Amino acid sequence: MPHTFVILGASGDLTHRKLVPALYHLYRKNRLPKDTRIVGFSRTEFTHDAWRSDLAKAVARFVGTDFDAGLWDKFSQNIYYHPGDIGQDKDFVTLARLLKDIEKSETSTRVYYLATAPQFYGPAVEQLGRAGLADENGGKRRVII
Repeated sequence: MPHTFVILGASGDLTHRKLVPALYHLYRKNRLPKDTRIVGFSRTEFTHDAWRSDLAKAVARFVGTDFDAGLWDKFSQNIYYHPGDIGQDKDFVTLARLLKDIEKSETSTRVYYLATAPQFYGPAVEQLGRAGLADENGGKRRVII
């Protein structure tokens, strides 16, 4: 079953320093489930390619000699970005569309990682619910705080 890892607050230090380098290490060791996708959601305006490029620099810096540019290129093909604000309902509606597009309407496990300040945990979870992103008809949904 495909898996989608959605990072809310994706343009921050936690994502660059810890989350994506850890996911890269898992990929490098063949420990990520097949067809794992990573989707960043944050207010910073990035395209998919611009965010991949930004992450490549950070991952290279934080994993050091374990960084392999060719392997990164394969890994990053399943990395996406969606600009959005936790306070905006419409941004979660468009996030839902992106997830539907990249998951190709397949059943998919989703993990929502809240890489935000604690005051945004409640509003983020409420937005996920309002947009139908917590509905488990299409697969298991989990939130990590």
